[in-house]
Amino acid sequence: MLVLLREKQKAYRVRLEPNQIQSIQINKTIGCSRFVYNRFLALRIAG
Repeated sequence: MLVLLREKQKAYRVRLEPNQIQSIQINKTIGCSRFVYNRFLALRIAG
């Protein structure tokens, strides 16, 4: 016998308001992540 249970999913909306120092650090982190992703993507495409 197969019983399917459905749970109601909840979502929370949060707004981040970083100060200037936090904003700079977030942008550096995202930039570094993009660089690493693009670097390894290029290596993968190159074979």
